[in-house]
Amino acid sequence: MSAELKLKAEALGITVPGNWGDKRIQEEIDRHNAGQRNGNGVLDPGQGSTTQQAPVSPNAPPPPVSGITPGDTPQPIVEDPEPTKKEKQVEILLKADFWPEEGERKMVGEKVTVGLGKAKQLIGAGKAEIPLED
Repeated sequence: MSAELKLKAEALGITVPGNWGDKRIQEEIDRHNAGQRNGNGVLDPGQGSTTQQAPVSPNAPPPPVSGITPGDTPQPIVEDPEPTKKEKQVEILLKADFWPEEGERKMVGEKVTVGLGKAKQLIGAGKAEIPLED
């Protein structure tokens, strides 16, 4: 690969892996310069990409938020859509304080029972875990 093409690509913000040749680098530069976009205004992933971008509406509202997890890295807890049937309840062990409802605080180390969707959100955020059996 030529150093000149690599520098040009990196100046455009294109990450150049070591296995790319001059042809691939030039294709990426051309794609960047052409700003290839599909009808939705989303960048076309092209041949070299395996990721498909979902169209994003500029007027889309943010998802509704039901609370926020406390701690060093607070994250919003997105509201779960209303389940059509009774959601399975799961017991979790809190690794951070949690407010399931306004004014109701659950402390670190407490075991609480929440819906499966909420449990997945809290576990994914690192704020809870499945307790070990006694």
